[in-house]
Amino acid sequence: MKHTKETIIISLMAMLLLASCHSGVVKPKEVVKADSVHLYISPGFVANREIHYWRVFPHSRAIMNVETRDIRAGGNQKTFIKQVNDGLQAEISLLVRKLFVDHISADIIAIKDLSYMTDCGSLEVEVYCGPKNTHYSYYLGYEHVEYSKDFNHLLELISK
Repeated sequence: MKHTKETIIISLMAMLLLASCHSGVVKPKEVVKADSVHLYISPGFVANREIHYWRVFPHSRAIMNVETRDIRAGGNQKTFIKQVNDGLQAEISLLVRKLFVDHISADIIAIKDLSYMTDCGSLEVEVYCGPKNTHYSYYLGYEHVEYSKDFNHLLELISK
C-alpha cells in the first residue's frame, strides 16, 4: 500500500491526539485513591467575565470556584467558592471517577478526521494522586471527534 505525505501526516496527528487526550477503557489493577481532580474549561480566545474551576474530592464532594474578572484596564479580580447541591456534586464526582481515575468509561469514542474550528476552548483535567499527577487536555474545537456520553454529560454539568 502506498502512503502519501498527507495520509502519513493525518495518521501522525491522529496518534498524537489519541496519545495526548485519550485515556481509553482500562480496568484498574487495584482501586486508585485520587487525592483530588481539578477541572477547568478554558474559554479559548474569548475573555469571559466569569470562569469556573472545579475541584472534585473523594466521597462525592465537588467544589466550584468562581473567578470574576473586570476586563477594563486596572479592573479587579475576585475568586469565591459557590455552593453546589449534593446531587450535582455526586453526579460530577461519579463521572470524574469513571473517566479519569478508574478509567472504566471511555472519553473519546471515534476520530473521523482532524479538521477543527478556531477560537474554541479546551477542557483541562489534572488528577492528583499522591506524588504522581496526570494531566489530560481536550481541545474542544475538533469537529469530527466523537466523545462518549459520559464525557459529554460531564462537560454539560461543569459548564453550567
